[in-house]
Amino acid sequence: MNEAVQQKSFLEEVQRSLDTRLRTAQADSEAVRQRLSQADGERAQLEGVVLELQTEVAKLAEQRDAALKRVASLQEQLDRKQRADSVEMVRMSVPETVTLVQTEQPAGSGYGHE
Repeated sequence: MNEAVQQKSFLEEVQRSLDTRLRTAQADSEAVRQRLSQADGERAQLEGVVLELQTEVAKLAEQRDAALKRVASLQEQLDRKQRADSVEMVRMSVPETVTLVQTEQPAGSGYGHE
């Protein structure tokens, strides 16, 4: 009978130990579930932030492209102005001593004087 009492006592101790481990595992499982739920919320929030940032990046890329086109246009205008200024400077540096020489056409040369 003593052996049966010892076995019963041993089995009760094992049962208490298993119950404790089960409660601990259930508590751990619940904590993990809560953390996963929190992580899902954080992930959704971060996905929203990423979407906002992607939209902002696209807007900035459009602004950059427009600015690059404007810069190219201004550079083209500047180049034309510099070429015009260079031509004007050359024109101003050439002395105005060029004279026009009028040549007389001999009579009957075929220019209507016949």
